[in-house]
Amino acid sequence: MGLMGLIGGLIQKRPDVPEFKKVDAAAEQKSAITGNVAALGGAGELAKGVNALNQGELLAALRGSL
Repeated sequence: MGLMGLIGGLIQKRPDVPEFKKVDAAAEQKSAITGNVAALGGAGELAKGVNALNQGELLAALRGSL
């Protein structure tokens, strides 16, 4: 079997391609922004915790060096 026969054997049937769905980019962006704003409370609490941990580690290092 030649190369063309091999390639022909691989592409005998057409691939299943999902139907195209039109997307409203502006609406998707607004939805993403709304989700991000809703997550800000939790993200802020996480940032406060990380900052407190970092401050504690820095203070411990400073005390250890003195």
